[in-house]
Amino acid sequence: MTSTDGCTNAVPGAQILPPGYAWPVYRDASGACFAYEVDGSVARYAYYGYDPSEAAAIAFLTLFALLTLVHLILNIVSRRIWLVTTVIGGVGEIIGWVGRYRSSQPLGNDYSDRSQANFLINVVSLSICPTFFSATCYGLLVLVVRDLGSDRARIRPRLLAIILIIADAVAILIQGAGGGLAGGADTFAKAQTAARVLLAGIVVQLACMVIFTAFTLDYVLRARTTTTWTWRRKLLVGGLLLASVLIIIRGAYRSAELKDGFLGDLAKEEPPFLGADAAMMVLCMLALAIAHPAITLPARRRSPELDDDNAEKL
Repeated sequence: MTSTDGCTNAVPGAQILPPGYAWPVYRDASGACFAYEVDGSVARYAYYGYDPSEAAAIAFLTLFALLTLVHLILNIVSRRIWLVTTVIGGVGEIIGWVGRYRSSQPLGNDYSDRSQANFLINVVSLSICPTFFSATCYGLLVLVVRDLGSDRARIRPRLLAIILIIADAVAILIQGAGGGLAGGADTFAKAQTAARVLLAGIVVQLACMVIFTAFTLDYVLRARTTTTWTWRRKLLVGGLLLASVLIIIRGAYRSAELKDGFLGDLAKEEPPFLGADAAMMVLCMLALAIAHPAITLPARRRSPELDDDNAEKL
């Protein structure tokens, strides 16, 4: 990898590398400049390291749009305004996948400012929006403890949720700063610095989710022998734990992806991204829909036990 200094030509038929192009290039023996080298051969891709799949972009854009609509309907039915966090996360996924779809179009992954903007919309949006799914998980745990009893909790879940939401808010600010740095990067070194800032925000997210999941699992294990496990309770707790694990898997992947910057070896492969990020977030939204209080907590009796039939709203 070299800088773009002195690059005056590119792949025949492709665009000339513009002055100040901030991403890595490969200079062959003749002095011609290319985006970078992949497996010993010259590739002409700019920001992703591959041409994003149009079919995958359409498929995931459709899935996230449908799941966001499902959560919006469930929120209206349950009348729990705070669950809008899942809808916000879904809208963020839609925005990110719109950017990726535009990148998959002809000349959508060239060296232009437009292509860089679509790339950053994709990267920053898809990095931030799982934080909102985490916030939904925090709120669901409060409902679980309210239903099963707080005497089994080592820490007040509401206090834990507040602490983790503050930490997640910091993570969002860090990632937003990383996106801003990436947008203004005029050298590859600055772009890599932006990637490290984004990575720091993702690591904060991941740490919060690991702590939360450990607390949730500890609480459930302590409550398992003294709880009557109705099907609604099983859906609520099972969906919550599944969504939490999926967010952790996604966070671990994104941390590994960005550890070497925007164009590390893992970041230059699309299948791992589709499997460990996109698919995990689709399943996460599905798990949160299954655990949604509109389904699992439609009513609360005057006694601590959850009844499947009574209908006094929480």
